[in-house]
Amino acid sequence: MFPVKWFLLVIGLVVALPANAVNDPTRPPFALKQTPSKHYDALRLSMILQEGNTRRAVINESVVGVSDSVAGAKVVKIGEDSVLLRRGGKQIKLTMSLEGVRGPLVEPKKDAGNE
Repeated sequence: MFPVKWFLLVIGLVVALPANAVNDPTRPPFALKQTPSKHYDALRLSMILQEGNTRRAVINESVVGVSDSVAGAKVVKIGEDSVLLRRGGKQIKLTMSLEGVRGPLVEPKKDAGNE
């Protein structure tokens, strides 16, 4: 009779356990769950404009200043040839490509002998 009592006790405990307490070996651990990442538009710096001490940048065909937002990114700083942005807790630095950089217009010097 003793083994029957143990058998009934074990069966009672197994039935009483909640279903989620039993580990499913095919179920991946919670740490491996991937949260969907946000999709952001690409950022393209076209030019930097300066009028006096104020700088503005053209990013994705939008003219923006410091503290403005474009494509989910906030403009932190506009430098002479780069723009610093913050998006999703990360800093992004956009720099001007050489094709967009244009030096100041300088008139050619006149030769003193050719006047």
